[in-house]
Amino acid sequence: MERIVRFGPGERLLGVVAPAAHAAPDQPACLLFNAGVVHRIGPHRLNVKLARALAARGFTALRMDLSGLGDSPVSADAAGVNSTDQAVADLRAAMDHLERSEGIRRFVLFGLCSGARHGYRLAQVDSRVVGLLMFDGYVYPTFKTHVMRRLKRFRALPWSAVLRKPIDWIVRRQPAHQVSAVESDEPVQPSPEEFRAAMDALVARGTAVYTLHSGSFVRYFNYAEQWHDKFRGAAFLQHSRHDYLPELDHTLSTVAAQRKLIATVGDWVQGLFGASAGSKASST
Repeated sequence: MERIVRFGPGERLLGVVAPAAHAAPDQPACLLFNAGVVHRIGPHRLNVKLARALAARGFTALRMDLSGLGDSPVSADAAGVNSTDQAVADLRAAMDHLERSEGIRRFVLFGLCSGARHGYRLAQVDSRVVGLLMFDGYVYPTFKTHVMRRLKRFRALPWSAVLRKPIDWIVRRQPAHQVSAVESDEPVQPSPEEFRAAMDALVARGTAVYTLHSGSFVRYFNYAEQWHDKFRGAAFLQHSRHDYLPELDHTLSTVAAQRKLIATVGDWVQGLFGASAGSKASST
């Protein structure tokens, strides 16, 4: 039976625990939290479905609202604290709660969009994090990324636009194709050198890392080998997983996309931490 829990300073943070079916000893719990301003259910109820699927596989899952989102009010100490630091404190409070109430001492984080960046920061400062999944988190374009973007845009143009483009360039008019708002909104992120060092440190500590990118940010991430091209020779590449799934969109708006992600994530966690007697079925 799922249950509502309150925790953190003043018990102001709210979450829902999906208890594991047939949990094995020392199995990690999974934390799911806000993507942008979407409350704890996740985009199109993804967090609800994923939490229940993970519980069925034998992993306790907590989906929660960070401070100021959903049913968790703004922290009384929020003044002067940036959103990432507050999110790290909230997630630590969730881990503390599950450690006290369930005896769980290891955790896997599932961060979508801004949640990926919160998970990345928390994993660096808390060794209880043994798994980190970042979906559409950081992006580091390469020269090939820009070539692929232009090629994909060219292929998508109707022939009339293709023939008109040289004329547009000659008369200095705006190109016919405009980059969408979501493509132009590049997230703030650490430098490639900082990211590489942090990821190397995480895998050296034994934290499992999985980065997933959808097909929505074609301007910044658009081919399967991009991670390896950008960070060629980095130690973390040999001890982590990186997938580009162009058939998925950023908000996982279709049932097919949700089923794909839930199955992929469930298999990843189960492969890392062992199967249980639970079912593999997802709740979609």
